[in-house]
Amino acid sequence: MKRAFVFAFAALLSIGAFAQEELPTFQLFDKNDNPVADGATLVLTEGENLGEYQIPSGLYLKNNSDDTQGVGIDVKLVSIDNGSFSCCFPMNCKTISSPGVYEDYNSPATLDAGEERILQTEWIPSNYGSCTAELQFKVFNLEKQDVFGTTVYSPSDFKEYGPKVTLHFVYADPTSVDGIKDNTNTTVLARYNANGMSVKSEVKGLNIIRLSNGKTIKQIKK
Repeated sequence: MKRAFVFAFAALLSIGAFAQEELPTFQLFDKNDNPVADGATLVLTEGENLGEYQIPSGLYLKNNSDDTQGVGIDVKLVSIDNGSFSCCFPMNCKTISSPGVYEDYNSPATLDAGEERILQTEWIPSNYGSCTAELQFKVFNLEKQDVFGTTVYSPSDFKEYGPKVTLHFVYADPTSVDGIKDNTNTTVLARYNANGMSVKSEVKGLNIIRLSNGKTIKQIKK
């Protein structure tokens, strides 16, 4: 009996160690501290007026490891109807308004063990429409230097890719919701619920609908 207990205890330790090893170096979280799955698409509709209207991502990145890590980001601006897209991660800020692939969007930086850093990423629209951007996080090797007796780490060469997320910003006119079925030239490309999750058909409450003509509208189903 004692032998069986020891075996079971060892198995539990092994499972715990395996789970810890599987924890990704970097993990994305939303503004409510919920983890965001790698490869997820988020629909963002909540804006704020901070001198100019903007729709923030509300995301932050956490270093899950026990060591300082180098981190960087690639940005692919898939589409933007108007305005500009801004990202201040991991350190400096950069604003763009033309679709394209922007490798090493900002200079890489370091995140200490367990450190969390807000992305400070938003779409700043000038009119109703939408903006879609893909963010690919990157892990960098570190270069160690001795500066006046203090060890300083700085990112060096690329190591591996981290999590990836697609942000679909929507700034919709709530008064422009018309019946889609009456327009034979327009088809529905995708539907999302209020939480930004893709759905196959209409759901109760808020429905965010992306159309083939490039527009994104909102519908409320009671």
